[in-house]
Amino acid sequence: ELLPSLIILDLNMPRKSGKDVLAEMRGAANLKHIPVIMFSTSDSEIDIKQCYLLGANSYMTKPSQYHELVDSMKSLLSFWIGTAKLVID
Repeated sequence: ELLPSLIILDLNMPRKSGKDVLAEMRGAANLKHIPVIMFSTSDSEIDIKQCYLLGANSYMTKPSQYHELVDSMKSLLSFWIGTAKLVID
């Protein structure tokens, strides 16, 4: 079974919230080791705390400007793909 090395998960998705998906992933033996970065427009302290309590590895607030979004994605990928040591199954 080929699994991703990293998941970027939106908090507000249609049909199922990112928190629900995160909770399900953390309960699944084959998925719980995968780092999950929550990426959302919400900067609510409650949302952030809940995501970390559910097992998120990081929480990023989506910037409002396109160039800031590009810079954020570059930073995210630089750290998680270039610097962090990920377990790849």
